[in-house]
Parts: sequence; structure tokens; C-alpha cells
Amino acid sequence: ISAVIPDFLFLGSAAVAADKDKLQKFKITHVLNTAWQIPNVYPDDFTYRKLHLADKLHQPILDVFDEAYEFIDSAAQGHGRV
Repeated sequence: ISAVIPDFLFLGSAAVAADKDKLQKFKITHVLNTAWQIPNVYPDDFTYRKLHLADKLHQPILDVFDEAYEFIDSAAQGHGRV
């Protein structure tokens, strides 16, 4: 897990997203799931937003950019961590 914005926005793999202990260690409250094939593993413990993107070179992401921004901004307004 890497901090993109310290104490707020973190970047992690599917393995990190499935590691409840690690998410809790970093005090993650919100998970932005960008992979269509990866389930939201702990829906009772974290707030999720799932974006249906494929891991491919020409995946258009502009279509979901506003949705991702709004989710991250909402987490920030609520003093959460993504």
C-alpha cells in the first residue's frame, strides 16, 4: 500500500483490498474498487464504490472520472480515508 496523499488517499492492489487487517491498520474507511472482476470483499466494514473498468491499455476512464472524484471528495468531507 502506498500513500498518494499522506493520511488520506492510498493506492493498493487487489491483495491489499482483500486484507482487512491492513485496511484497518491504515484506517481506511472507503474503498474505490476500479476492477470489474474484483468483488467488494467487506461491504459491512467499509464504504465501497465500484467502477467497472477492465485492466487493459485502452480502457476509457474519463467516463468514470467524475464518479471517482465525487466518491473521494465525499470521503474527504466525512474525514474518511480512501
